[in-house]
Amino acid sequence: AEYARASDIYSRLMALGGARSDVEPKRQKALLLATENLIRQAEQAESAQRWDEAQSLYNQALRIAPQEPVLHSRIAAVHAKQKNWNDALAEARKAQELGAGDDAQRIEAEALANLGRADEAREIVERLKRSGAVSAETEEKLNELEDLGRWGNDLAIFRQMQSSERITRAQLAALLVRYFPVIAEMRQTAQIVTDVQNNWAQ
Repeated sequence: AEYARASDIYSRLMALGGARSDVEPKRQKALLLATENLIRQAEQAESAQRWDEAQSLYNQALRIAPQEPVLHSRIAAVHAKQKNWNDALAEARKAQELGAGDDAQRIEAEALANLGRADEAREIVERLKRSGAVSAETEEKLNELEDLGRWGNDLAIFRQMQSSERITRAQLAALLVRYFPVIAEMRQTAQIVTDVQNNWAQ
């Protein structure tokens, strides 16, 4: 069952020449079995949350089948589980270049959202929604990531505003600046305001 080694030996036999027509099909079969074996081991490593091992096994499979979009998608998913968002984004995009399906786009959207590129992520989610390939869970997760990126440590205050029937002046000021940051750059006339010194929304 050393399929990768068998494939290598078949390749060397073919390089020697000769008229044996059965070598190439055997080499291809060995390659397929080697790839399948690596993927199976990688899936087991993933289910045991041994991310580095899973990634290494998928990379070995990629050396055998470098143009296989599913392998790039799976590596992207492993990176996403480890929160390596730049690597997840690169692999998801590579998978799509090679013709991967909606899973790669979902990973791309998640990576973009976590990298603070919510507008790009939203475009992908909208595209997936039009094709009926996005779940409510994916959209909800994107909304949560957008909120986290926008509110950071003040996320609890935002959640309080969401559930409230009315908001305070401080909350309104925070909403305006968070959703329309250009406001903070506008020319302002200095005004003396005496009741904001110790306010979270100062």
